[in-house]
Amino acid sequence: RGRLCRDLDLPEGELPFAGELIQVRDDQRRWEGAVERLLHSFGLSLLVPDRRYVQVAQWVDRTDLRGRLVYFRVRGGRREPRDLRPDSLVRKIVVNPDSPFSEWLEREIAARFDIACCDNPEVFRRETDAITPAGQIKRGGKRHEKDDRHRIDDRSRYILGWSNEAKIAALERDAAAAHRRTREVETQLQGLQRKQQKERARFDGLSRLAEYRDFRELDWRTPVLEIRRLEEERRQLEESSDILQRLNGQLQRLEERLAEDEERLEKARDKRSRTAQRYGEAQRQLEETKARTAETEGEHRERFGRVAALLPEALGDMTLTVERCDDAERTVRAWLQNRIDSVDRRAQSLRDRIIDAMRSYCTLYPLDTEETDVAIEAAGEYRAMLERLREDDLPRFRGALQGAFEREHHPRGGQLPGPAGQTAGDHQGADRPDQPLPHRHRLQSGALHRP
Repeated sequence: RGRLCRDLDLPEGELPFAGELIQVRDDQRRWEGAVERLLHSFGLSLLVPDRRYVQVAQWVDRTDLRGRLVYFRVRGGRREPRDLRPDSLVRKIVVNPDSPFSEWLEREIAARFDIACCDNPEVFRRETDAITPAGQIKRGGKRHEKDDRHRIDDRSRYILGWSNEAKIAALERDAAAAHRRTREVETQLQGLQRKQQKERARFDGLSRLAEYRDFRELDWRTPVLEIRRLEEERRQLEESSDILQRLNGQLQRLEERLAEDEERLEKARDKRSRTAQRYGEAQRQLEETKARTAETEGEHRERFGRVAALLPEALGDMTLTVERCDDAERTVRAWLQNRIDSVDRRAQSLRDRIIDAMRSYCTLYPLDTEETDVAIEAAGEYRAMLERLREDDLPRFRGALQGAFEREHHPRGGQLPGPAGQTAGDHQGADRPDQPLPHRHRLQSGALHRP
């Protein structure tokens, strides 16, 4: 039905099975098994409404069903109700009243299954069409049938009813019972497997007995008893002889010394092996070092002596061994890197100070430095200006020039303040030739400027 409805794009409810619309009355449950047997084939029949008959017939004809399908063409129209016998099986079932097939089903069931329900064997033998609660069916007065291939109360095979809750419960009970039975069988199987393993081990043991030709090869108890007897006899002899006891004592001490010597020998062998391994590793590293040294260029080789002189300071208390060469290399590398970083920081600080001095000088003397950059690369130009100042011997005229400037611009005779609030008389380093003249740009641009 699922394939049919999918291919024809029909809802499954439009093509119900007859069994989905038939149900045994609640007060007739004692006859449920017999009714299920009698209506089993009819209940599996598909009901096709007349408007869908052509589509379904064509689909069934062209499709390989890979099974058996029975369907009824249901047409409309009313017929006179059929008179039923008082004990008819039809009176024990009910058709779903909400189904559009209910009238057709009632007529069809009345025509097909109006047989007597017989509790009494004599009545059963007398009727032409009859059925017993045990499921024996009589049709036409001659044909009798009773199919006990399945239990009559096996609800897992029931198909009647528009509610399948009872069948689901029955299937769940059967599944639980099958699960329990499976666990029991698995337990039995595990027990049999363990027993089989024991028997196989026993069989293997018995099979190996064929390898021995003499019982003495298997008799371990007799030699053990003989060994115990001889040991006891030796003990008695040792206890009865003083000389033997002294000899045993000496032997024991010699064995102890021998064990100690063997232990020391083993340790010496281990030490020698480790020493040889270390020696080989040192030789390998020495060869690698020589090869790397030979490949080093001359300008780098000259620095080996300088690095060697720095080793005591870089390594500190570290003892330099072959095993610790790699650690020493990392330590020296880190120390040198730290020292390089420190020198770089000092150089950067000095560079910043020089640039600040250049910027201050350019600010004080813009006419002299208007074509001079404030950069380390321009240091030669600043050195040239310093040499010109020294050659002109300008510091010697500093006092005279400053006095003339004060008389020109400060009639009250005040002193020209120097840097950071100092007066000309308090200015330190006035006679230093490398000290720049304060306010030189004023002296060059006023009346005091001399060609």
